[in-house]
Amino acid sequence: MLDFSPLNNQSKLVKLQLHNPVRVTVVREKLPSTKSLCASNGFVFVCTADGIVVVEHTSKATIQVQSLKKAELIAELTKRGIQATGNVNELKGMLKAQVDNLKATVLSRNERMFCN
Repeated sequence: MLDFSPLNNQSKLVKLQLHNPVRVTVVREKLPSTKSLCASNGFVFVCTADGIVVVEHTSKATIQVQSLKKAELIAELTKRGIQATGNVNELKGMLKAQVDNLKATVLSRNERMFCN
C-alpha cells in the first residue's frame, strides 16, 4: 500500500497485516511523486517521478526457493516454461537463477522506464 504525504509530495510503501490492531511496516520511504504500484511474481513495481522502483516482496506469496520440495520446484519451473529435470539442488539452482534473472531484467529497464 502507498501512504502519500501531500506536504512533501512523497510516499511510503507500507505493508499492512490485517490483525486487530493493524500492524504497519514501512518497506520503503521517500518515493517522490508516486503515481501507482503493481505487485507481480514476488516484486512490487512502484511508479514514481524518477521511474520505476522495484522492491522485492517478502510475504508468504514470495517464492522461498530454499524451502520448496521437489514437487513444488517442478511445478514452479514448469509454470515458467523451464525444463524441470534434475535433483533437488539442481532444480533450486534453476529456479533461483530464473528469479534473479527476472529481477536483473526489471532493474536494468528501470533507467529507461518512466511513468506518465
